[in-house]
Amino acid sequence: MINSDNLFCETRASSPSLEKWRELYKSAIKFKMLEPWNWMEDTDLFGIQNPDSGEIGYCCVLGAYREFFGLAVYLGTEGLNAYLKLQSGRMSKEKDAFKILLTKKCLVASFEDKRYLRKEDIEVIKELGLVFHGPCAWPQFRNYEPGYFPWYLTEEEAVYLTLCLKQAYHIALRFKSNPNMLVSSKKKLYFVRVPKKEGDNIEWTDAWLEPIPLKEIVRTTGKIDKERIQKISRTVSHTEMIWEIDSFYTPQCVQENKGERPFYPVTFMCVDQVSYFVLGVHLTPKHREEEEFIEYFLETIEKNGLLPAKLLVRNKEFLPLVKPLTEMFNIELESVKTLRAVNEARRSMLEFFTRSGQ
Repeated sequence: MINSDNLFCETRASSPSLEKWRELYKSAIKFKMLEPWNWMEDTDLFGIQNPDSGEIGYCCVLGAYREFFGLAVYLGTEGLNAYLKLQSGRMSKEKDAFKILLTKKCLVASFEDKRYLRKEDIEVIKELGLVFHGPCAWPQFRNYEPGYFPWYLTEEEAVYLTLCLKQAYHIALRFKSNPNMLVSSKKKLYFVRVPKKEGDNIEWTDAWLEPIPLKEIVRTTGKIDKERIQKISRTVSHTEMIWEIDSFYTPQCVQENKGERPFYPVTFMCVDQVSYFVLGVHLTPKHREEEEFIEYFLETIEKNGLLPAKLLVRNKEFLPLVKPLTEMFNIELESVKTLRAVNEARRSMLEFFTRSGQ
């Protein structure tokens, strides 16, 4: 585990060229000078379609509450769903700050105090010959991806965010004169600026579009060693125990190799429901979650020499990983709302990370 203050790398492959940085900063400065947060709120949502990928970024102006100023661009339907979940009040900004961070899928142009900028941000600003003074004056650009630490922009992201800032500027001016321009008579439609490329030029038009349906992700455990399953069944004790099993993000960043984007590990945890004894814990990157779960679960059974009669799972997205193994072991599987033993173990883990981070 490492301190998040030391996560940033010195070199980034795919970093924007100086020309692309210049355009991005120019657009951000113009957007800030407009101060659209004086008449727009973060619930005034509009879309900007990416001319290259066709994906729609759902944008909102930040700053109406004078706490955080900028533009957020929620990417695609996944990003939109995370935005809507936050706006619905199902997540408290204070209680669920970490959860919000991990569900965001967006690009953000914000205006910060200088102390919040990193060395890499300052270097770009110096190279461009720009000077900023005062609080909430320094532009900062980040990519937010579920499960990962907020990170620097690639050149493609910088180009798209530049377009979003330019379009948001014009939409904000129109909105000031017509505050109802983003309101549709149909709930599922969103106001979107749609590009049409003609050579190097882009013409923009207004449209009311429905978000593309989110593709359902089918999660599987992959290949399972049946001979190992049979051997475990023969050698461990079959019990009437009830185990609670869960997966969740660990609130401590990890960077496996210098220069790579840091991530928040997915933690597998298995706890006995009665004794609250932690039977096994395993941390893995999000992209290796499915392949490593099998090994974790089998090792937990082998290490403890026990096979439970029932397994309780809270996270419905986690069920497809667990189900094939419980069927092979003939373990009863139940989906529940609360895992008391896991919750207690998670609290202890959080306290440990909090103390170690001091």
